[in-house]
Amino acid sequence: MIEVVNPKPADAFRLTAGSLQMMTRPVVSVLDDAAPLPGDPRGASSPLGWQVFPTMDGTVIAHGGDVEGSHSFAVASVSHRSGYVVMTNGENGWRLTHQLITAAEMHRLLAA
Repeated sequence: MIEVVNPKPADAFRLTAGSLQMMTRPVVSVLDDAAPLPGDPRGASSPLGWQVFPTMDGTVIAHGGDVEGSHSFAVASVSHRSGYVVMTNGENGWRLTHQLITAAEMHRLLAA
């Protein structure tokens, strides 16, 4: 996530500016009139690897994943160069993750 929100110059191990832009540019949209929060698919779009969510504070990118017994979710604001990652180690971790990523307190971290 750090490389996406605060990229270093491209080299043999880092993404090019074009690749980074493709990862955060909307490709497939989920249309809805509601103003979504990260984790809420309304108004979201999917580029290569990240979901993109419009919010009142600007656009954020998000990506989550599961393996048996754990769940994780990363959210970042490229324009504000901030983000956070939530990781759990329980089968119901997705519930906690959803509660955290939709909490107003967490959105303040992205607008800093």
